[in-house]
Amino acid sequence: MTDVPQAADENRHRAPQREAPRLFEHIERALATGIGILLSLAALLALTGAATLAWDGAVQWPQTRSLFGIVERLLFVLMLVEILHTVRASIQSHALACEPFLIVGMIATIRRILVVTLETSDRPTESNVLSGSMSSFNNAMIELSVLGLLTLVLAVAIYLSRRSKG
Repeated sequence: MTDVPQAADENRHRAPQREAPRLFEHIERALATGIGILLSLAALLALTGAATLAWDGAVQWPQTRSLFGIVERLLFVLMLVEILHTVRASIQSHALACEPFLIVGMIATIRRILVVTLETSDRPTESNVLSGSMSSFNNAMIELSVLGLLTLVLAVAIYLSRRSKG
């Protein structure tokens, strides 16, 4: 008879040890779900903004500046969708993969390249260039070079990540 109370006592001590990981798993799942909902909302709002820019661009057709804004907004939506995919995959598999983050980095780098290119193309021609704007042009070219190198590094990292899986 003394064995039964000892076993019950041991089960009481083990119960909190089993319940704590479950509690944290539920909290983690709830937080990831909340993040997923907010990311979905942000992606929908950004997509709506891109549609609005597209409509405005169609109305004011000859201006190409709106096209760059549309592409930039759509790349932002693509980044959000890729992050949302990562959150969903981590909820399902209980593991965090590096490849989706590399893809988001690649999209962000390409997005920045487009923005710098647009900003540089809106600058005055060389006949109107002052020394300050020449300096900013040089800075933009350095930034584009670094971004190009970063794009190459991310592409190699994605390739190696996929190759190591197979």
